[in-house]
Amino acid sequence: YIIISSRIKKHLQGYQNVDIEYIPVKIFQNNITHDYFIINILTLVDCIDFDNSDVEIKFGEVFFIKKLSINNCKIIGRKPFFLIDKSAVQLICFQKSIVNELKKICCTGVDFISISDYTTI
Repeated sequence: YIIISSRIKKHLQGYQNVDIEYIPVKIFQNNITHDYFIINILTLVDCIDFDNSDVEIKFGEVFFIKKLSINNCKIIGRKPFFLIDKSAVQLICFQKSIVNELKKICCTGVDFISISDYTTI
């Protein structure tokens, strides 16, 4: 699961055309209650370019990735972020502009990895 702060939630809610479910959770730390949210991204996009990717498929889903390539034709005009369909690993794609904005507001506890650098091996 991905857990985000109220600050990140406010930022994500500012984007149009996004399907996210926010599930409230409370985290207790040093006798202080913090409000956070589990995010459930509802948009799946079948965009893996299997001809240019090096992946291992089991039961119709990608299980291991040596090299990941995305079919850009399938993501143009799509939502600003989405889950990659047909992957056993939860892969979220963000538009680069969103990544830059999240870095500006000091989003911590997450690594943003370029698709060309991503591997599960």
